[in-house]
Amino acid sequence: MSEAAFKRVLGTLVLRRLPVGALAIREGEPGNSFFFVASGQLRVFATDGLGRQTDLATLGEGAVFGEMALLSAQPRSASVGCVTEVDLLEVGRQSLATLADELVGVAEALHGFTRERLLGNLMAVSPLFKPFNRMQQRDLLRRFTSHDVAPHTIVINEGEEGRGLFVVLTGELDVSRRAADGSTVPLGALKAGDVFGEMSLVRNGGTTATVTATRPSTVLFLAREYVARIVSAVPEIKRYLEALAEDREIDNQLVMGEDETPSDERILI
Repeated sequence: MSEAAFKRVLGTLVLRRLPVGALAIREGEPGNSFFFVASGQLRVFATDGLGRQTDLATLGEGAVFGEMALLSAQPRSASVGCVTEVDLLEVGRQSLATLADELVGVAEALHGFTRERLLGNLMAVSPLFKPFNRMQQRDLLRRFTSHDVAPHTIVINEGEEGRGLFVVLTGELDVSRRAADGSTVPLGALKAGDVFGEMSLVRNGGTTATVTATRPSTVLFLAREYVARIVSAVPEIKRYLEALAEDREIDNQLVMGEDETPSDERILI
C-alpha cells in the first residue's frame, strides 16, 4: 500500500480486546473481516462432525488470520480461540473498499498468503498426508497440480475413466448420479480437505458419478500413475483409500436405495 492508502485504512481499524478462552472467530460463520494480532496468543483449530478438535496453528503478535473467508465469501473454515488475553486489530470489508484504487495488489498478496495457510491446514488434517513427515508432505504436494474451477464446472463426469485423485483446497462441489429414469440424484457435497476420485482408482473401474463445482473452488489433482506408486509404497495410504471407497459405496447405496441397486451399478467416483 502507498502511504496515503495506509493512512486511510488505519482510520478504519477497530481494536478488539478479548479475554482468555474467547473465540475471535467461529467455524461456519460468515467472514466479513480479518485480523492482525497486536498482542497475545491464539490457537487455530477445526472441529469434526463428532465434536473432536484438531489444532492447526498457534498465532502470536504480528500474525494475520480470518482473511480466507473474507476473500472467498465463504463461511469460516476454522475457529480461532484466545490462549491468553488478546488485542486484535480488525480490518472489515468496508476498510478494504477504501483501498479500491490499490485493491488488486492487496488482494494478490492476501491470496498468496491464504494459499500457503490452506496448504498447511491440509497437511495438518488430511489422512492422505499423515503418514509422511513435513518434508515428505511438501514433496507430495509438489506432485499435485492446482486447478481453479468456476461454479457449474464438471470436474469428474459420470462414465469416464478415472484420471487420478483430487483434493478440495477451497470451495464446494456436489456429487450426483443419473438415475434409471434420467433424473439426477444428489449424493452429497465435498468441502475443503475432502478427497475424491479414489473409487475408480481403488476398484480399477470407470466413474459412475459426476462431481460439479457449486462455488468458485480450487482442487488439487494427482495423476493416477503417481497415485499407484504411492499406494504400492505406503500401505497406510492404500488402507485409507480403500476404507474411504468402501464407506462411500455404502453411503451411495443407501441414498440410491440399497435393495434396488444391482451390485454392478454401485457408485464409483
